[in-house]
Amino acid sequence: WRSLNNNYTATQFYHGAVYPNGTTYFGGTQDNGTVRGTDALGRNRWAEINGGDGGYVAVDPTDTSVLYAENTGLSIAKSTDGGATFDDATDGILDSGFAFIAPFTLDPSGPKRLWTGGFFIWRTTDGAGTWQRASEVVAGPDTSVVSAVGIAPSDPNRVLVGLSEGFIHRNESALTANASTEWEVVRPREGNVSSLAYDPVSPNVAYATYSTFGGSHVWKTLDGGASWTAMDGIGATALPDVPVHSIVVEPDETNVLYLATDVGVFISNDGGLNWMVENTGFAAVVTEHLVLQHDAGGERLYAFTHGRGAWKITVEP
Repeated sequence: WRSLNNNYTATQFYHGAVYPNGTTYFGGTQDNGTVRGTDALGRNRWAEINGGDGGYVAVDPTDTSVLYAENTGLSIAKSTDGGATFDDATDGILDSGFAFIAPFTLDPSGPKRLWTGGFFIWRTTDGAGTWQRASEVVAGPDTSVVSAVGIAPSDPNRVLVGLSEGFIHRNESALTANASTEWEVVRPREGNVSSLAYDPVSPNVAYATYSTFGGSHVWKTLDGGASWTAMDGIGATALPDVPVHSIVVEPDETNVLYLATDVGVFISNDGGLNWMVENTGFAAVVTEHLVLQHDAGGERLYAFTHGRGAWKITVEP
């Protein structure tokens, strides 16, 4: 017998992150732990750095020996030795509502600040040494838990939190929120909020995606999250009715958006009015997470898929 795989990969990523140099990347996978790859080793030479099911991940851009990973539910772990060992990093969290793959997000303007949530919203300011509750119970029925977190790169006080039942919380003084704080809330539609992303320049502009069939999957706010407008497009340039999992905004041209969907990657050049299939190098497969990385080699878009491994293309040399 001879292998016919021909470099075919079938890794099922839930999430991924890229080191600042753009040549190392890692992500959480279904049943195959958290794995890390490099340009130097090439494809199919990824190594497991944390076992079990893998989930969300993050790397401290100011110190790449500090990594964050998780398994399922409330299980955030931290490594301070570049991934050789991981230790529990959930001290202070008392919350039984965490999703199976629970989101946590590192603040881009302050990497010791991270946000996560279950039935409540939680914040740490010391690199997950201790966590503090930053909200009253989240909105919705008792099945409603935190499913996405977005932090404004231009203002760390501006935070959006999406829920599994479609609600979106917002706070413009998030760094001082405590256990008795009630966050403002709206519900653009029913369904699971899969990602939230702020415009890199304006904290009043942000995007939300939904991974539930039926209804619009991309929403935009111009007032910091108080109101939202559907941005799936119309006619021939509209998105299909498929789950959307992640959105990233081009920092130099903020009308350019990249979208991760159940059928691959889409791009909009006009802020979401029209969408096109991105066909320069990605697989037409369930894509869970996107990372747009600027480094010495230019600008690259990374796609972490649920079934065809990880991909990257050069956006600008």
